[in-house]
Amino acid sequence: MIHINIPKQYKQDMSGVKTSLQLSLPIVLAMLCVGVTGNCMINRDQVPLSALREPTIEAPLAETKKASPSASPSIAPKFKYDQTVEDVAHTYGLDSALLYAVILVESGSNPKAISKKGASGLMQLMPSIAKHYGVVDLLDPVQNLHGGARYLRDMLILFNNDVSLAVAAYNAGETAVVRYGNHIPPYRETMNYVPRVLNFYRECQEHRPRPSDVLVVTG
Repeated sequence: MIHINIPKQYKQDMSGVKTSLQLSLPIVLAMLCVGVTGNCMINRDQVPLSALREPTIEAPLAETKKASPSASPSIAPKFKYDQTVEDVAHTYGLDSALLYAVILVESGSNPKAISKKGASGLMQLMPSIAKHYGVVDLLDPVQNLHGGARYLRDMLILFNNDVSLAVAAYNAGETAVVRYGNHIPPYRETMNYVPRVLNFYRECQEHRPRPSDVLVVTG
């Protein structure tokens, strides 16, 4: 199990969410029963982003919010936005290697990628998530990176810095992770998605780059 320590100041940014969102009773009960424990526990009255995600009611092993890129991305030199990725990761207290890994799996590092379900940009933000994080132009790489990084950071906070659960929530929604007892939801896409991200994460960590040493824009 992989965990990331997020600086305390970044956890406080989640506090504003509770004023604008409300969890449904089933999710409240699930959170009370399952709970999120540890040093980075988020208060149960601090709603994550469940109400923002477009609801999905799916049987296990069903497809989730979007399809993965058809071609498996690979690590290669020089990503047009690599310095921006490093800067954004630093801004939100994230490991840039994890941010790179999510970009690779989400969009194949294509800033113009749009899924059939409407997820867009480098980090494949859904419109509701983008709106919450103030992303006006989903295909603007800088705005997209900021929105995706903040959402990923909030999922890490919510799930006690468990990278596997945070990545699963990024793909399938935090409600689904809670629904399955704080485990990776048994959706086919999510079960494939999480190990792919973790594999790229490890690769990026092992080849800890200088700016301009990781990734390539494919489109």
